[in-house]
Amino acid sequence: MSPSLTLFIGLFVSFVILETTGIYPGGIIVPGFLSFYFNNPGRIIATFVIALISVGIFRIVADRTLLFGRRRFFFMILTGALLTSLYNFFLTQVSSVELLLADTRVVGLIIPGLIANNTEKQGIVKTFSTAVIALILTWLLSRLYLSFLGN
Repeated sequence: MSPSLTLFIGLFVSFVILETTGIYPGGIIVPGFLSFYFNNPGRIIATFVIALISVGIFRIVADRTLLFGRRRFFFMILTGALLTSLYNFFLTQVSSVELLLADTRVVGLIIPGLIANNTEKQGIVKTFSTAVIALILTWLLSRLYLSFLGN
């Protein structure tokens, strides 16, 4: 299946969930990207952990500065990307072979920041549960398409 079709299905699922519940599943592109790694839960978990750390850093910094709107969004994306880069570097330079084989790298550079931004606005439970539901639906619809209509 082409990656663009999977991303399109993820966008569609995100849009339907957003319109029916009013909750962003971590970001409108997040389910499509995470569905590429459905069979590798270590990467998905690492992505959510980096998003949580980004939210924690934001809350510490936000107590001392004015971060809202575009500034908050930029801060979350930048923090998520920086933490992702540091974590992935640490994994490849310092970690044991077992961790590398488990492939616990973070998905993308901006995905943790998008999840963190929506987590700050909506809360952890709403954002994470909706993101996981959208991820599963995207993966299932992608597989159904591949089974019935794909080559």
